[in-house]
Amino acid sequence: TDLLARYRFRKKDREDGSCQQAVLLGIKLPTGAWNLEKDGTRLMDMVQPGTGSVDYRAGLAMTHRKGNFTLDGDLIYTIKTENQEDYKFGNLLSYNLAGLYQMKDTYLMLELNGRVAEKDEIDGDKDSDTGGHQLFINPGVSYHIIPNLMLMLSVQVPVYTDMNGDAQKTNYHAMGGVHWFY
Repeated sequence: TDLLARYRFRKKDREDGSCQQAVLLGIKLPTGAWNLEKDGTRLMDMVQPGTGSVDYRAGLAMTHRKGNFTLDGDLIYTIKTENQEDYKFGNLLSYNLAGLYQMKDTYLMLELNGRVAEKDEIDGDKDSDTGGHQLFINPGVSYHIIPNLMLMLSVQVPVYTDMNGDAQKTNYHAMGGVHWFY
């Protein structure tokens, strides 16, 4: 479970758009399974559905809207904590820049998403086959079915990868969603 609070500390409206900045603070709770086994042996931490740790996030976000075009960006740092198995995933810096263009009820999106992860720790020792840097391009589309309901589809493809050792990397990531606004 991820909880993220956004406090907008600046908003400037103009006739043709607006600009705003916000502080982001969050916490991830250990609600996912993190102790799964196969044939009596616990699976490695990096393939568990959950982490078993409480993690803390802080960051900044900005939105600039002019006419039918919106530019969004954020920078978020996540501090990871150790789980009950003495495993600590590496702290994470994520950065995102997204452009959206609105045509009636349809939004065309193009994003750049980056992640820089520190090495994981096992019993306090750094794992040289974890962590690294990946940058993704993420084209997508959203469509408002009705004013309060939107469908979204996007594909995230890496354009730069520099992982440590044999660290796991993402080859692609497809996302779909339904957003309800209230």
